[in-house]
Amino acid sequence: LFLILKAEALGALGKVDEAKEQVRQADKFKQERAALDRLLAQSANPTSHIEDLANQLSKPMEVCQVCGCFMLVNDVQQRIDDHYAGKQHMAYARIRATIEEMDRKREEKRKGKIEREDKERKDRERKERDDRERRNERDRERERDRDRERDRDKDRDRRRDDRDRGYVCHHFLVPLI
Repeated sequence: LFLILKAEALGALGKVDEAKEQVRQADKFKQERAALDRLLAQSANPTSHIEDLANQLSKPMEVCQVCGCFMLVNDVQQRIDDHYAGKQHMAYARIRATIEEMDRKREEKRKGKIEREDKERKDRERKERDDRERRNERDRERERDRDRERDRDKDRDRRRDDRDRGYVCHHFLVPLI
């Protein structure tokens, strides 16, 4: 726009050659800008040129599900066979199979890890339960021992008190036969 205005001003001053040069330069810049705009539009949508190419070919096309190549829908069987036997198609098929195998192994490994963690958790819980039961049994045994000791002490104290009062304890007497 600036160059056009400058060309008009030069033309008004009578400098026709310089004005023509400014107009030529403005046209050149306009063409460069249009090319850059097209390039920018293509980079914003990288598949647009492929879509344009597919649209230009008025024949119905489909995309190969393995390698992504465009193929004519009702193409000659020999060409389809050549595509399936081609290096690119075979490489993509091998890559896909390798990825599926890796996914399967990763899933097996994950399941194995989960099973192992479950087993370890169950073993840990069983050990904790057994430890708790042993502790409880020891506590009960200690309590029984304490009760027996307390009963023995009471009996001893009672016998001593009875002896001090002059009572005779008959439960120690065993009949002689």
